[in-house]
Amino acid sequence: TIKKNKVSEAVFNNYKGGDGGGHDIPEAASVYLNAEKLVDGAPAEENDYEFVLKDVNGKIVQKVHNSGSNIVFDRLSFDRTGEYIYTISESVTGAGNIIYDDTVYKVKIEVTKSGRDYKASVTLYKDEEKLPSDETMVFRNKTIEDDTQTLAVNKVWNDNSDEKGRRPDSIKVQLYR
Repeated sequence: TIKKNKVSEAVFNNYKGGDGGGHDIPEAASVYLNAEKLVDGAPAEENDYEFVLKDVNGKIVQKVHNSGSNIVFDRLSFDRTGEYIYTISESVTGAGNIIYDDTVYKVKIEVTKSGRDYKASVTLYKDEEKLPSDETMVFRNKTIEDDTQTLAVNKVWNDNSDEKGRRPDSIKVQLYR
């Protein structure tokens, strides 16, 4: 008890999960989401790809770039029980020679309380099908092969060097297979 004009002592026992004493402050559950990036079936070498984590309402929670083939989102922390739904997708950043993976993964995080602390379990879905627990999210891009070729066209005029002045300023050439 603290009384006016008296010296009193107050002792606080802080607790942060685990083996503390005093008041129980539960340890929040932590979730780390990661995925793999492949280009033409091989681990990505460049760090040019962007990935977006959105909540169930479509609000962007995080944007990250790959580091080689690794895609790692920042830690998500949960201090309330419940079910949390997110989606993870790749952003189309406009590289003209890439076919981007349009897969949208669904991430379901179930948070429960175990003893004093929170625990989280993660379930992944691809195309509404549950992935096995040992499978990770994989984004696969493909490089578009450049199959353009240069072809020189030489128009030969048979008009006595435009003797009658009928030659057009330009011509259009169409090629067919």
